[in-house]
Amino acid sequence: MSRPSRASIVLTVTGFVLVLARPTFAGDVRYRITDLTEIAEGIGVVQAEARSVNARGQVVGFELLPEFEARIVVWDADLTPSFVDPLPGDNTTIANLIGDDGTIYGQSVKVTVERIGHQIRVYLVEKAAYWRGGDVFNLNDEVTHGGEGINLHFIRGMDDTGRLLGYAGSKQGPPYRPFGFLFDEGVVTDLGALARPEAMNHRNQIVGYSGSGQDKAYLWDDGNLVNLHDHENIGGVTSRAYDINDDAMIVGEVQFHISKPEEPAVWIEGVPTRLVPDINRPQGVAYRILDDGTIIGWFNDLDDLESPWIGAMWKDGERIELLDLVDPEEGWGFVFPFDINEDGVIVGGGMRNGRIGRAFLMTPIMACGGRERIASARCSDRGGRTLLKIRLKGGAPGDTFTVTAEGGVQGGGVVGPKGKAKARLRGVPGGAGAARAEWGCGAQAERRYECP
Repeated sequence: MSRPSRASIVLTVTGFVLVLARPTFAGDVRYRITDLTEIAEGIGVVQAEARSVNARGQVVGFELLPEFEARIVVWDADLTPSFVDPLPGDNTTIANLIGDDGTIYGQSVKVTVERIGHQIRVYLVEKAAYWRGGDVFNLNDEVTHGGEGINLHFIRGMDDTGRLLGYAGSKQGPPYRPFGFLFDEGVVTDLGALARPEAMNHRNQIVGYSGSGQDKAYLWDDGNLVNLHDHENIGGVTSRAYDINDDAMIVGEVQFHISKPEEPAVWIEGVPTRLVPDINRPQGVAYRILDDGTIIGWFNDLDDLESPWIGAMWKDGERIELLDLVDPEEGWGFVFPFDINEDGVIVGGGMRNGRIGRAFLMTPIMACGGRERIASARCSDRGGRTLLKIRLKGGAPGDTFTVTAEGGVQGGGVVGPKGKAKARLRGVPGGAGAARAEWGCGAQAERRYECP
């Protein structure tokens, strides 16, 4: 149900203007939401969440499995799902990030479960890993300096120069000291008190938190460590930073008052500010921020026992509930957004039709440009089974598309950054036929083809 917008709260902080608006709600559907778990059910996925989306529309996430194991799930730009292999001897893979070149970053793990009476002991041997071109690589094997006495456990972030950041741990113990690392062409740098780095921008700035129980948010600024928690606005004991853009705007969660929970927050020039000021005791996280200042995250109202978790986007002075941007007939109960790319494509996990573990893809509904077309449609015989390859051009980057061939064979995906897209349809009936393409904006095109 739509509710009227109230007066906005405008805060000016050292030259920046941040508008923290009361909720506004869309009257029209502005996003299309896709259930990625449903798409991956054909390869055996039951529950999953999507963690990252790149500029090409490729998505990566993972599925939790029995016996404390997990496996990475990848959805290509045409939404074809697949798995990746762990390092030899491991049984678990977890991903946090996919680069624009398709490289996947995360960890490969050997999980061992021991049961002693009623006790369950779980042992993890973690290795920071990445997947490129179908192969898996152990980042520990590429350390040339600074990695003495440590194990790199998990790659959490990267930048355009190839630098990586993540979690590590000491080999000697107990106690096994956790710490954050920066990996740059084989050289490992210890990030000190920033034991849990989460993201980096293109100015050699890294954010995260201490990981010491009562966590504190930190900024690592080209070698200088800044305690983001140390500010008069913060009266509680916990804060965490999760992302930073190239203007050094930082988002995360902050306990502003000792009697209240952590809530979504943004730091502008070091000043922490509440993102949900109209609720007395919100609980939640601001998780990602784009260079234009768009923020995504989630929250609920602890003073309202019936308050659901609300996935939200802060953009152009408005706080928008994500489910107000999609068709309510799709049946989503809540969504947690984990990533957003520069085209506004959002991925995460949530609940649909009462079922949790539903990875989702939210794609903006674009305006048609009038140049959408099927550039080619070629069919061939692959081992006794037809394969129809479709190339599309002229679409709006980030828009969705669906291609239907004879016999009702379908494929689809997301338009790439240059307006191009591909679909591969297997099992198309032989003979002459027509391929019909429809873009999310409403544009349609048709092209004839001939199959063996």
